[in-house]
Amino acid sequence: MSTEDEYRPPLRVGGWLPPHRPVSGAPAPLPDSFLAAATASVPEPAVVPEESAPSRQRSAIATCAALAVLAVLGVMALRMDRPAPVGTPRFVTMPPMATDSASPVDPPTTSPPPGSAVVRRSLSERRLAGESSSPPSRAATGAVPQRRGPFAIGAVIGLEPAGLAGFRVRHRDYRGRVDRIGADSSALDRADSSFTVRAGLADGSCVSFESVNYPGHFLRHRDWHVWLDRRDGSARYAADATFCPVGGGLAGSVALRSENYPDRYLSLHRSRLDLGRRGDAFTVRPAL
Repeated sequence: MSTEDEYRPPLRVGGWLPPHRPVSGAPAPLPDSFLAAATASVPEPAVVPEESAPSRQRSAIATCAALAVLAVLGVMALRMDRPAPVGTPRFVTMPPMATDSASPVDPPTTSPPPGSAVVRRSLSERRLAGESSSPPSRAATGAVPQRRGPFAIGAVIGLEPAGLAGFRVRHRDYRGRVDRIGADSSALDRADSSFTVRAGLADGSCVSFESVNYPGHFLRHRDWHVWLDRRDGSARYAADATFCPVGGGLAGSVALRSENYPDRYLSLHRSRLDLGRRGDAFTVRPAL
């Protein structure tokens, strides 16, 4: 026997391994027949047939449709969350307004009728000729001012309560009242008791009383009291400041009836002027 056939135990790094020796009482290895039977009892894996081309096409179409629906739903959700856009403002072009081409100095003139000898000259022509643009005075024309009972339109007058000589209707602190005022009174008191007679603001057949020292302010009733208020151009103010002269109880006297309250008149109440059902008579006097 050669030395090559002799058994040599395997080498182990770090130490020597003893040779394998069977242990008594250990189970015997399984025979080859048992292994063959166990392998035969395992079922073969089922072979899944491949999908046909139409089936794959239908699956792709369904997938694309589902993705399209999801995309549409996403866009709708984004639009619902976004605030509504503000509309672009639309401008409406207004028609051009007519402008007055007439000269601001010279008023428009009209041609005289055929055969008429009257020729109307412009304001500038009259100024060049040295003529006055103001209307001629009553003294020059001899015209008589219009009257409303004892009142002459445009005259400056004073109102004296009938039977109370030396007293005059006046305004003080914008309140209508009656005080003792004479020629020796102060300039302010005499101016407060002077009024310019105007044609009625609401009725031309009646009269209105404009303050001399407060032009544009008229005696008017408000809340059943008489005040001196600035004219505001309203119809209510015009009616409140219009009084119609009617006969008074005394000779030469006159009562002043309200234009918009025909059953009420100017009346005195503790030296103040009110609008009452019982009217007082007044005498028209020259202004002081």
